[in-house]
Amino acid sequence: MKCSRIRTIATLAVATLLGAGALTGPAVAAPTARADRAAAPVPVLSWIPCHERFECAQAKVPVDHEEPRGDTLTVGLIRMPARDRAHRAGTLFVSTGVVSGVSFVRSAGPTLFSSLNQRFDIVGIDQRGTGTSRPAMRCSTYEQDREIEKPLVADHSGARDQFVRQAKALNDLCVQRSEALLPRLGTTEAARDLDLLRRAVGDSRLTFLGLSYGTLLGQYYAAMFPGRVRAMALDGVQPADRSVRDPLRLDREMFAAAEAGLETFFSWCRRSTASCGFGAGDPEAAFDALVRQLDGNLVEHPGRHDLVTGGVLMGEAYQALAEPASWPAFADRLRDLSMQQLPTRDLPTGENDVLAGYLGNTCLDQETPPDLSVHDRHVRAAVRVAPRIGRFGGYAQVKCGLWPVDTAHHRGSWQHRGPTPLLVVSNTHDPYVPRAWAHKIADDTGNARLLGVRGHGHMALGRSDCVDKAVFDYLTRTRLPAPGASCSIPLPG
Repeated sequence: MKCSRIRTIATLAVATLLGAGALTGPAVAAPTARADRAAAPVPVLSWIPCHERFECAQAKVPVDHEEPRGDTLTVGLIRMPARDRAHRAGTLFVSTGVVSGVSFVRSAGPTLFSSLNQRFDIVGIDQRGTGTSRPAMRCSTYEQDREIEKPLVADHSGARDQFVRQAKALNDLCVQRSEALLPRLGTTEAARDLDLLRRAVGDSRLTFLGLSYGTLLGQYYAAMFPGRVRAMALDGVQPADRSVRDPLRLDREMFAAAEAGLETFFSWCRRSTASCGFGAGDPEAAFDALVRQLDGNLVEHPGRHDLVTGGVLMGEAYQALAEPASWPAFADRLRDLSMQQLPTRDLPTGENDVLAGYLGNTCLDQETPPDLSVHDRHVRAAVRVAPRIGRFGGYAQVKCGLWPVDTAHHRGSWQHRGPTPLLVVSNTHDPYVPRAWAHKIADDTGNARLLGVRGHGHMALGRSDCVDKAVFDYLTRTRLPAPGASCSIPLPG
């Protein structure tokens, strides 16, 4: 459960780090961000049985919160009803952001939330435009992505022109398929949706768990509706203000954290010879040689999308860093790849919903510069702080820099002025979110308690009894861990 739980979220991180496409096109005006406006009708939730032990619903919310009684779209929900209905305490909303919260609760909920589910309904959310929400953001299929990516190149650091060409093609598809939805996504609108959902379940104040990308939604809500938060725990935190105002710096800091995580994997591999059979004592040199070998295969066989390239391998490494328990299996994967002359992979088919949902929401939030020379400087800086990761991911933000919709995000203070402090959970060596971000969020909100976790991997909940107890005590009783409290998560043997 733990590996699959984190893998779901890591898939998005890989898609956004190495995924094709930056968008260009005519700008579409987006709404101004304000928290309160004329009251929208409270959604009526008609729960129906689904997936054997769950209930599902579609919540109608305004397409445009500036016109609360206008057209609607739906937000997909899944619920684990509280087992003790007579003593039900409320609803815990769970968000993984633009990754499907419905899928997360369906896969991880019965185990992860077993104790909370005694008296709390557990509700997973698919943020507007994603997952089971309708309409869903649509851009391209995986098959179209592969056409857009031609001709393939091995060295992403010199591929700016190719990224721009891909962007134009992907932009056409996004506009063709989702033009009306483009200006109506983003985390500001999702926070307003969440407030309607809180009212729909009858809770006077919100109880919320944000994981990874879902921590952004939590920060938006706490800033926009501070008096309506009962309890809010955030694990694997990304700072909303930096994500909005300086996404290129955010990426460089994330790349540096991932590079440090990769170095930790190499160190673990050298120490744990019984668990790591890759590299013959020098896994770092063997890994770099394997990347060069795989990129050489691409040069000799251009246009072969089914080849495992250096970029594909870096994506696999980035995903493995999220869960150290997967490192022995990843080491076996590296050993197997190094022994194959021309390794191939299965190609995904169908809608690329992960990338489309990410673009539709995140690019609307961020003030990403459209000037390509700024991205050139960013790539050079990224390679300096993260020689491996930065080479492959440096131009990822071009897609948002050339997004065809004006930015629309919360423009007020990020301070949380509610009566209950937020709980921020952070691993010391998270490869996706540097520890400094957790301290920044605690400082920026001005009303938060930090639970430090000595460990590696992305997020801590579900990987430590100490963390689980602290988080669940807080969500259940609004009882914070003691100042300076900490937990630990050991690396695999």
